[in-house]
Amino acid sequence: MRNPFSGIVLCVLIAVSLTQAETPLVIASRGARPVAEAVTKPADFFVCSVSITSEGRTPEASLDDLQLANTRLLQTAEQDPVIRIHKGPVCLAAEDQANRPFATISVEQVAQATSHHHILVPIALNKPNALSAGLMINDFLAKIRMPARTKYTQGQVKLAVDNPEQYRGEILEKIAQNISLYRKVLEPRGLIQVSGLETPVRVSQLDDQTVALYIDYRLTLKSDDGR
Repeated sequence: MRNPFSGIVLCVLIAVSLTQAETPLVIASRGARPVAEAVTKPADFFVCSVSITSEGRTPEASLDDLQLANTRLLQTAEQDPVIRIHKGPVCLAAEDQANRPFATISVEQVAQATSHHHILVPIALNKPNALSAGLMINDFLAKIRMPARTKYTQGQVKLAVDNPEQYRGEILEKIAQNISLYRKVLEPRGLIQVSGLETPVRVSQLDDQTVALYIDYRLTLKSDDGR
């Protein structure tokens, strides 16, 4: 009899220890921002993405092992004085604005399952740099006893900001100041059109601990003769 899981892709949210939804976390991009007006802030976290993969004999065994690995991950984080596991949506600042749940299980093959997490090191506590934050994350992952046939892979350490939308008003003030300067130059024979102010607040990394928050808006200047 053909295994009913074969060829099926399943995505389900992990409910382990999910009692409160956290605010959105935005991971900083490293490219140049397209606008000049930005608010400079210290980042809230160093963040590292971690994928846990289980390759059991059956899909059911893979899911069971994966759930156990995720439970141990969360329990170890609860006992750690520094490390946190983000439990809210995560966005990439410039490359992808789509929200992603804090932990997703996907069954992509007959007997393989993978979950994704984001491990946080708060910057305000111990003032770590990227290297020391990476070492903290490595030490944390080494404490977790993974089930048999289960392994993890981790990504690069990056900067992240908690709920960048809280800075929207401050950014809009800077944009308004810029528009006022253009109005003084163009008046009384010019027209200013602004678009894109409703787009999400984006985050760009400036250095090892600082980010720029901005809105990717467009400003069009026209004179009375239509140029």
